Amino acid sequence: MKICVIGYGGSGKSRLAISLSRHFFVPVLHLDNLHYLTPNKVISDEKLVGKIDSFIDKNEEKGWIIDGNYFLMKDTRRFKEADIIIFLDFPRWYCFKKAKKRKKDKEVIDVNTNPCLSRFDLFYMYWVLFGGRSKKMRKLYEKTLALSDKTKLIFKTEEELESWAEKEKIVLL
Repeated sequence: MKICVIGYGGSGKSRLAISLSRHFFVPVLHLDNLHYLTPNKVISDEKLVGKIDSFIDKNEEKGWIIDGNYFLMKDTRRFKEADIIIFLDFPRWYCFKKAKKRKKDKEVIDVNTNPCLSRFDLFYMYWVLFGGRSKKMRKLYEKTLALSDKTKLIFKTEEELESWAEKEKIVLL
């Protein structure tokens, strides 16, 4: 199984990816873990795409889960090869609340290994509520979803996601 999880900041992409990884017994790659060296320093796009491609190559046979957006046009392989693309299209205030809670939540996602997850400053708050929800971003989500002719699942509420997971017998964290 090869799955891409995309969605707005704070929507729960990493938690879902971990749940799917445990369910399907495949490795997960969190793009934020690769991209952010510190909360304010990132690796180059070329290095990021190289690391994504390396992960896909290494796990071609057993499958993989990749969570994160990073709509780099050089990085379309993961979307083309995915069996399923999941888009967490949750409301902004829900995402804001989850992002705020995540900073304190260390049970599932180790915020120490991902500087982005420990961040909840004004810039990140703005991104979750407005910047990451621009018309340009919406078009990038639509373009990304169009890259695959395979299954696309779009969840607009946590209840929709939970209902799907229950039907598929996937335990969500």
